[in-house]
Amino acid sequence: MGLGNVRIGYRLGLGFAGVFVLMVALVGLAVYEFRVLLKDVYEVRQQEQRATTAREWTDATRLNITRVMAIATSGNDPAVERYFSPLISQTTERINGLQKTLEEGASHPQEREMLARIAQLRTEYINTRRDFFALLSARPQAAVPAPVEPTEGEDAEAAQAAAQAAAAQAAAAASAEAERFAQTRLLPAAEAYMAAQRQFVEFQDSLSARVAEDAEKEAAFATTLVLALAAAALLVGMVMATALTRSITRPLREAVDMANQVAQGDLTRSIAVGRRDEIGELLKALDEMQRSLLRVIGQIRQASDGIGQAASEIAMGNQDLSARTEQSASSLEETASSMEQLTATVRQTADAARQANQLASSAAEVASRGGSVVGQVVHTMNDINQSSQRISDIISVIDGIAFQTNILALNAAVEAARAGEQGRGFAVVAGEVRTLAQRSAQAAKEIKDLISASVEKVQDGSRLVQDAGTTMNEIVSSVQRVTDIVGEISAAAAEQSDGIAQVNVAVTQLDQMTQQNAALVEESAAAAQSMRDQAERLAQAIAAFRTGDGHSVLTATPRRSPPPRPVAPKPAGDKLPAPKPHAAAQAPAIAAPAPAAAGKPAASAKPVAAPAATPAAPAAAKALPKAAAPAPAAKPGAAAEGEWESF
Repeated sequence: MGLGNVRIGYRLGLGFAGVFVLMVALVGLAVYEFRVLLKDVYEVRQQEQRATTAREWTDATRLNITRVMAIATSGNDPAVERYFSPLISQTTERINGLQKTLEEGASHPQEREMLARIAQLRTEYINTRRDFFALLSARPQAAVPAPVEPTEGEDAEAAQAAAQAAAAQAAAAASAEAERFAQTRLLPAAEAYMAAQRQFVEFQDSLSARVAEDAEKEAAFATTLVLALAAAALLVGMVMATALTRSITRPLREAVDMANQVAQGDLTRSIAVGRRDEIGELLKALDEMQRSLLRVIGQIRQASDGIGQAASEIAMGNQDLSARTEQSASSLEETASSMEQLTATVRQTADAARQANQLASSAAEVASRGGSVVGQVVHTMNDINQSSQRISDIISVIDGIAFQTNILALNAAVEAARAGEQGRGFAVVAGEVRTLAQRSAQAAKEIKDLISASVEKVQDGSRLVQDAGTTMNEIVSSVQRVTDIVGEISAAAAEQSDGIAQVNVAVTQLDQMTQQNAALVEESAAAAQSMRDQAERLAQAIAAFRTGDGHSVLTATPRRSPPPRPVAPKPAGDKLPAPKPHAAAQAPAIAAPAPAAAGKPAASAKPVAAPAATPAAPAAAKALPKAAAPAPAAKPGAAAEGEWESF
């Protein structure tokens, strides 16, 4: 079974699986060798540490032996022994710890044998050293002896000197014995002990060198093995990648060549499918696509012919409809112009009625204000009349008081006359009071006469003012009736103006919609012409496909679009006279809608209107190619694309 019958996913999966297996094997081997190297490095480090411990052990032992020999050669000096004894004990404890560490970590048989030999020699050395220190402890001191009692006939000084000489001789003999013991027994034991330790240190150094050499050999072997496996994996990967690439790219190149032929319009080549992988499925899909294209192109060729014929019929119908619509637009424009003139006349009448209404309203307001003023004057005269009446009443009261005072004065005079000489003074006073009362009564009478005359005059004036108020009220009523009549006339004129304006707006809108319909008809005609041209271009584009049925070359006859029909000129209309300045100042005129002759369509319509003075060509026809030139076959122009977008 060839690779062409194996799916690309399986091939890629097998290839990547092989690469992954080699990678895992390489990584596993590298990890294993790395762990071996770590173990070797750990062993080298442990061995170097044991060698260092052995050297420290040897140095401590040599130091203790040197101290013991210093005590032995000190010549019976107790100070030397006291100085070195604690140091020897401390170093001995350290030596015990180092020896125990070395014995616990011993793994080689020869190493254990040497440590046992060293332990035996050390025991012999320690026993010999103990005997040596016992000998030192038993020797006599070279100090001054105790005083000796002299015998009869013997001098005390001579006896003391003899004792000292005997003690010094004994100490010298003991020192000589200790030194001889150190040279004959302690030093040979120490040398044997040190020789065994040096042999152990040399063995540790050789063992460290051997472990380091084995680690280097293992590292070199691991490096070589990993590099060899990596090279093998790279070689296998390259072989698999090359095989997979060739098994995929070559069939894909063939499929691309077939797709390029289809893209160039060659549908005559048959596609043979002899594979069962994804590329075989792609070739099968290309074959089905080619067959579908053959069917679709045949259907498109038939549809394009039908579209071209239908577009021609639509274009001719739109031309006739455009002409009739333009005639209707001209009639509506004339009607709109007449309605505008009538609207202007009614507007002037409404302005005049409005001004008359304003003047009548002003006169009514003035008369009303005059009536109000007269009413206020009547009210004021009534107040004055009432005040005069009250003053007259007050003066009557004063006159009554003067009369009563006069009566009282008379009574007082009578009583004074009766009293005789005692009432003379009282009579004089009563006479004066009577005189004053008479004068007050006379003055009150005169004031009363004046007030009465004033009251009569005020009453006459009040009657006249009331008559004037009645007359002003009648004038106000008459002016108000005139104002109402003029207001009704103004309202009727305004309603007529509004109605005519609405009719004018409706006619204008109808004219605008007619113009918009005409523009839409022209656009529809242009779109139909563009659709016919597009159908021809579509037929020419389909002709680029070679189907093998004799239709590989299609000669499309370019059709000429009929010349656009001229649009009827719009009537300019008679210009209206300008309104009078005072009318414009008194009341602003109603804004008339834009005349249809201006050629401006409504805001909602497309701006495709022609100027009013000259015949307008169809708006969309300006964007099309020239009518006499055939439509291009291979490259549709930007104008045709714009026509399709507007359609």
